[in-house]
Amino acid sequence: MTATLKSNLGLFADSLERTVVEVALKGGKQAVAGIKQGMQAPKSGRRYGAHQASAPGESPAVKSGDLTGSLDAVQVSDSEVAVFTDDPKAARLEFGDGRTAARPFMTGAAYELEQELPPAAVNAINELAAKLAIK
Repeated sequence: MTATLKSNLGLFADSLERTVVEVALKGGKQAVAGIKQGMQAPKSGRRYGAHQASAPGESPAVKSGDLTGSLDAVQVSDSEVAVFTDDPKAARLEFGDGRTAARPFMTGAAYELEQELPPAAVNAINELAAKLAIK
């Protein structure tokens, strides 16, 4: 193996994990944006004064903005990204409870992210390999 190839393989290995995490973080931020957009979409639930509530199965309607404001995607370790909310209403809205039917907003985004990330990661890895001229 030539010195250049060894050097490029080393650069590739050093950059690989960072590249995958960058792709995951970008995907997480896009998921958060999609969740927020879904919450802003028109709803078909009951009207309470000026507030149009969401119907069961729809993403939650925005009332105070606390839930949308609490959504974020962050890198939590060298190789892990989390999409989360710390709003106490989130679990009740996502899964429902004895009083309120579910208004899922994270589950669909997680599924979409799960479908989109592998191809995005492969593309980023291929771009990295091409940049380092590894064939």
